[in-house]
Amino acid sequence: MKLRSVIRFLNARNVLPSDIHRQICQVYGDNAMNDGMVWKWVRMFNEGRENVHDEVRSGRPSLVNDDLVRKVKERVRINITLRRVRETTDAVERQ
Repeated sequence: MKLRSVIRFLNARNVLPSDIHRQICQVYGDNAMNDGMVWKWVRMFNEGRENVHDEVRSGRPSLVNDDLVRKVKERVRINITLRRVRETTDAVERQ
C-alpha cells in the first residue's frame, strides 16, 4: 500500500508512469513493483480511484497473517544458520 500511495502522489504531480517506476526502483529496489503494475495503478487512479487499499473480495480468507510470516522467517533464519554450521564443520573436518 505504501507503493500505491507513492504512485498516487507522483501521478497527481503528473509524473509519467515510466518515471514513477524508475523512482520506485531507485528507492525500494528493482523488485519492489514491476512496471506493468505501476501502469495499472496509474490507470486506475486516472479513472477516479482514490483508495490505495485492496478491495474486499469474496472467497476463502487468507491463511497468511503477521504471526505466520514471523514464524516462517524465524525458521528460514534457523535453517540458514544450521546450514552455515554444517558447512563450517565440514570444512574443519576436511583440513
